Amino acid sequence: MPKFATDTARVERTFSGIDFTVPYVFAEAHALTKPEAAWLNSNLASVVGNAFSGDIRRGLATLNKAGLEAHVKAGGKPKDYKVVTDPKALKWDFQKEFDTKFGEYELGESNRGQGGGAASPLDQLVRMFSTVDVKARLAKKGLKVAPLYKAPSNIMGEDGKTPKYPSKWEELVSENIITKGDEFRKQAEEQLAALGGSDASEGEDDALLAGIVQEATPAPAAA
Repeated sequence: MPKFATDTARVERTFSGIDFTVPYVFAEAHALTKPEAAWLNSNLASVVGNAFSGDIRRGLATLNKAGLEAHVKAGGKPKDYKVVTDPKALKWDFQKEFDTKFGEYELGESNRGQGGGAASPLDQLVRMFSTVDVKARLAKKGLKVAPLYKAPSNIMGEDGKTPKYPSKWEELVSENIITKGDEFRKQAEEQLAALGGSDASEGEDDALLAGIVQEATPAPAAA
């Protein structure tokens, strides 16, 4: 277990509506133990792997969109189009692409998939809460998550022909945000407020950001 002392830096966090001060045991130049290194490497692998899986889902969505359009253009019916779910259909050099993704990953920064744009910390937390919620609800029904990554969405887009989401999993997570978004956003705002509540992270004396010079972003006008 991570060890900490009475003088270990702490940050305020809120879990289940209860405020805590959480020890931040990892600091710059911290010498990792073998279990800590294994845990961090495992989590890094999972984060990059999940991000790369997003690239694959977006690749399949693009492939299926083009395939469906070609199928309809050739006189076929949209309902007869067979959605491609096998990533191998992308014909990528997967190991090379993964190594590139891994090499470009920046710890502590947004690393959304290609063309996805950077999600705000609030959006990232909202999606995380939705993901956890969907997984818990599936588990209650004895349903597995993995098959949903490849299962097609049955919600059509505005054209009525192309699936709105690249997979059933993406459909569930996204539609859950639409339904319970206000609840998730409130939880996310509490988490972000707790993270920003430390005196060491506020104002002009923020040591972490010392030396960074940029044109300031104008504050939003008061309503």
